[in-house]
Amino acid sequence: RFSAAISISPVSDESGEVLRHFLSFVDLTEHCEWLRKERLALHNLYQNTPGFIAIAEGPDHLFSFANAAHQQLVGDRQIVGGTAAEVLPELIEQGLVQRMDEVFATGIPYFAKMTPLRLQRRPDAEWELRFVDVALQPTRNDQMEITGIVWQGSDVTDHKRTLQRLMSCQTELIHISRVCAMGTMAATLATA
Repeated sequence: RFSAAISISPVSDESGEVLRHFLSFVDLTEHCEWLRKERLALHNLYQNTPGFIAIAEGPDHLFSFANAAHQQLVGDRQIVGGTAAEVLPELIEQGLVQRMDEVFATGIPYFAKMTPLRLQRRPDAEWELRFVDVALQPTRNDQMEITGIVWQGSDVTDHKRTLQRLMSCQTELIHISRVCAMGTMAATLATA
């Protein structure tokens, strides 16, 4: 058993009558094995990438791949084999499914930084507000027709919260500095 490319071509005489057929077999077993190994290597690379990656096929955005980081972002749900609207219904009201529709229809990628995303990571869990940097890129076939979307990005929630704490500390420090300055002025005026 092997993989092969088969070509059958008619051999004709000068009048166009088919005299015989030329049959050609090319063994593709090694090529197919190489492609399988390359695909597995890419799958492992994408699976272990720290940023989230998901691949959705067709206009309904049927997920065919979601790496570990994507699974961690969305929680305890079976993503692969479901459409974006089915497995992540909260994305409909938040406009992300509409963005996917636009990218699929136009071929124009979508990029957003620190986008708020409300997710319920388990059916019985509280809703969580996460912040993500996200890119939606169209995928194309050999005829350059759009076939799907690659959804990739990073969960930047911890970074966003750190920035918010830093800004809060800066505001508090400015307030303390003003209070200290007013106390110093009051003390100066009292001794004068």
